Amino acid sequence: MLKIVLSLIPSTRVAVRRTTFTPLKLILGDLFMLGILYLVFCWVSGYLLLRHCLTGFFPLAQIKPLTDKENPVPGAFFYLPASFLIGILFATWLSFLIADILAFSPYAMQLGTWITFGILFLFICFYFLIIDRKQVLGVIEKIKKIPGKKNEILRYLRNYWLEAVLVVFFISISAFLMFTSLFVDQNIINIGFPISGDFVVHLSHTRSFTLGHNFPPEYVYYPVKGINYHFLFDFLIGNLTTLGMRIDWAANLMGILCMTTLLMFIYSLGAMLTGKKAVGALCSLFFLFRSSFAIVTLLARYYVTNTPLSAILQNMDFIGKTARENWGIWTLNLYINQRHLLFGLSILFFIIIAAYPMFRKMVSSLKSEKKTLSGWTSEFILKADNWKVESFKRPVFLALVISLTTYWQGASALAAVFILAVMAIFSKHRLEHLIIGLLTLGISLLILNWLSSPSAMVFRPKIEFGFYAAEKSLFGLLLYYVELMGVLPFVAVCGFIIAPKGMRWLGLAFIVPLCLGSFLLLSRDVLDSSAKFVLVSMLLLHIPAAYFITYIWENKRILLSLRAAAGILIVLFMTATGVVDFITVINTNAPPNRIMINMENPVVKWIRENTEPDAVFLTSPEMQHNALLAGRKIFMGQTYIVYCAGYDQVKRDYATYKMLSARDPYRLYKLAKKYKIDYVYIDELARKFAYYRIDQLLFEIAFKRVYNYSGNMVVIYKRRELPSHLLEILKESSFDKRVDFDFSGITTSPIRSGSPYDLFDGDLKTLVVFDGANPAFIQCELDEPEEVKKVRVFVGEPGREEENAVWWLEAADTVEDMAGQTRTYRLLVGNRLYSGGKWDQVVFPLSVRKKIWRFSVQRNGADNYVHVFDLELDNP
Repeated sequence: MLKIVLSLIPSTRVAVRRTTFTPLKLILGDLFMLGILYLVFCWVSGYLLLRHCLTGFFPLAQIKPLTDKENPVPGAFFYLPASFLIGILFATWLSFLIADILAFSPYAMQLGTWITFGILFLFICFYFLIIDRKQVLGVIEKIKKIPGKKNEILRYLRNYWLEAVLVVFFISISAFLMFTSLFVDQNIINIGFPISGDFVVHLSHTRSFTLGHNFPPEYVYYPVKGINYHFLFDFLIGNLTTLGMRIDWAANLMGILCMTTLLMFIYSLGAMLTGKKAVGALCSLFFLFRSSFAIVTLLARYYVTNTPLSAILQNMDFIGKTARENWGIWTLNLYINQRHLLFGLSILFFIIIAAYPMFRKMVSSLKSEKKTLSGWTSEFILKADNWKVESFKRPVFLALVISLTTYWQGASALAAVFILAVMAIFSKHRLEHLIIGLLTLGISLLILNWLSSPSAMVFRPKIEFGFYAAEKSLFGLLLYYVELMGVLPFVAVCGFIIAPKGMRWLGLAFIVPLCLGSFLLLSRDVLDSSAKFVLVSMLLLHIPAAYFITYIWENKRILLSLRAAAGILIVLFMTATGVVDFITVINTNAPPNRIMINMENPVVKWIRENTEPDAVFLTSPEMQHNALLAGRKIFMGQTYIVYCAGYDQVKRDYATYKMLSARDPYRLYKLAKKYKIDYVYIDELARKFAYYRIDQLLFEIAFKRVYNYSGNMVVIYKRRELPSHLLEILKESSFDKRVDFDFSGITTSPIRSGSPYDLFDGDLKTLVVFDGANPAFIQCELDEPEEVKKVRVFVGEPGREEENAVWWLEAADTVEDMAGQTRTYRLLVGNRLYSGGKWDQVVFPLSVRKKIWRFSVQRNGADNYVHVFDLELDNP
């Protein structure tokens, strides 16, 4: 019955036609319209939730700026983006929750999407037809009266012409950036080179939901129970592709909507705080074109090298000399690369705006109070409304929004919490902030406990002063930020000096993320924590900077010509680097600087049609792989992305090495079964990988060949359960009798040639040469303490076997005990002298159970380059 129902649902495998950027042709397609209709349902549902939970924002005009002027922001400029955010946030979580509950079904993704589609439709109908039928009738009456209210419509457009122009501009520039960096042409995904790294990861997760079966969700580059990766944006793209929208349109449309939403919020916050539309417009401009002294550095280099300025139009390198700036992490490239970040930052700005009325009440109260210490103290601390809860719906709703953002973009959610914590000090209804904090903590912990992987750590907080500064000191950090931000800090300080009452208090909240990002590292990947905190503060500091510029323009005590010149000059200084960055983004995403991925190549098609949707492939560690494009998972992905996600890349990398470099079919079979490998994928890249020495004959013996492509260029093997008699034959014929210990880490002296893995591979043809460290050490950490009865070493330089060497062995239960030689530390073998070029072994009277094992080898004679063939820990 389930299959019959699902056969009526449009398939997720939509035929891909040649890309034509003709919206009419795509919109006329019914499948495309289903995706659009889903977004509309999310939008309307978000509006209803917003209207019910944030009643104080209707109408928006009642929220006064700090300058006591009228609020210049039209209601639609806040309600539209806020409704979109809230609707998408809750609908995506609902869809994922349903799919996760139905994980037993092979159609979990489709069911989750379509059931959510139906729930949204029923919710809207129920609300308008039963709960608020009068409002619907009122809206219908207003629509009927529109023809007779042309003058009112024209007057509205005249009052808000700037906002109308800005929305068109925001959508246009967003669409340009998204569609030039990503599109599909004849089954080929064209991805701009600067965004290819992150986008391939997101693409792999999306296809794991739509073409594979990734429920409960796992990190596709390191499949293990739980996931630490912010996958919900990818899941949303999966929702839209399930409804028939092509993947480039789904990703680009969400990118456009998220960027437009963020720009509208940036405008709204700037205009709402200051009462000036110009401030909001300038803040939006500064978001698109950043402030930095990188332009000065570039022009200086051009002057020295006698490069014409016209070369800027062909520039292909992200400018700036601060660390990682050549990655484009401060440019618009970041937002088209990490589109989920746009959503996270939009949520952050929404939270600040939603909490602003409580802050504004405190500012108004202090303005009306006499300037005496007792009066100020009473107004700031003792009054009941400073603490009491005005509405329980508001803090519960905001806490839920922040908590649900953790798996969209965690750094933005954390920054929102820190900013609210400071705003709470200067706000009325502080208990609401306390409720927000406690509920956010509780809900976030529940979500992390539900979804996160126990084998990896998402957050690894530690103090690391200096961020990316070359000199790790306060002065070095200040120099770094001046170079990075250009004139922005100076203009922002001037803005705070002349700002209205309350702006300087907000300034404290605005710089908290910057301070935290300067000395607190929350994860392995500084780009996902510290850099995002710094970015948030930079975006918020645009508000006082823009306010100072408008102050200059409006100050009639200064000559008009001087006002115009000074304002224009500051704007030019604050946007010049961003203009060059914009040109660079265009150039680097243009042909031939694109990664082209064939989504329907024969290998991908075969994997998709002939392997289990939740299969795990053993491959060389890659970021872009055919198995991933087919929606499957790979045992170990590219090392850097695995490391940044908090997983133990050393352990999994070593396990991959042991299997792909195995010298015994029984050991290969045993390892593949232990690590739950379903398929082995061997291609030219794996064969040429420096660390691996693949013997395909072993795979022919231990596995079943199920596919080969282009003369064995790609060969896929399937792990099968061998009959007991064949398994016994393999076991008896096995020459590798070692106990298979799992290393979670290997630390060594600097290596000149070879790999740390070669030290424990049981192969005397592999040699590791240490780079001038004599004695050299090799410290390995096991997953768990293991019993060892025998140790063996094989060292010595080929041709100099007669040289003597000294080796010794230490062990402990912790790294700290090993380093300090305290508590559990033991010297098991001390200064053992032997001639190299042969095995030397020590058998302990009793087995020794330890977790940390450290070999040290000293070469006597010749040079200081220590040669080690192999080391063994065994318990025969």
